[in-house]
Amino acid sequence: MNLSLKRFYILFNLLGWLLLFTATLAGPKLFLSDNVLASERVLYYWLETVTCAVLAFVFTFLISFYIDKKINFNNYWKKITWKILIIFLIVQALYSLFIWPMLDIVKQCTNYDTDSEMTFEGKIYNVFYFSTLFVIWLFVFLTIKIYHQLKTVQIKQLQLKATLKEYQLNTLKGQINTRILCLTA
Repeated sequence: MNLSLKRFYILFNLLGWLLLFTATLAGPKLFLSDNVLASERVLYYWLETVTCAVLAFVFTFLISFYIDKKINFNNYWKKITWKILIIFLIVQALYSLFIWPMLDIVKQCTNYDTDSEMTFEGKIYNVFYFSTLFVIWLFVFLTIKIYHQLKTVQIKQLQLKATLKEYQLNTLKGQINTRILCLTA
């Protein structure tokens, strides 16, 4: 099943990232603040959320597309696990490299002037934060994929059973018809 190209999945993935980043980035900064925030700051927080969500969506779409096209879950699981882990680490590194320059652009566009610059330690912390979010997404995606594969196997088994029953029925009909012909002849 090519889950990555289905409209409902694309919409669910994008909305999921937007809601997740709203709840974890913009939400606490906007709604838990005791002070009235400047409009530039509010705009920056919302654009930060959208930027992080869209970038996460793009990279998770790439992971899902790769998994759909290149990974066969009928193969050896150890090999599949290593492939998924490697692509996950590459995408996580790319996300971490792209997000900071993009957030700098957002900061410039909103004229948001902050007193503190993101420290190296803060960026490292965010790598773990983003990694956790990506792991949760990967778990949900793989669960959906495996569930669909199991359902597909069950449907094929039911179809095979139905075909077998049909052949058995046709065999019995043939035996009955042969006996009827012998009795009437």
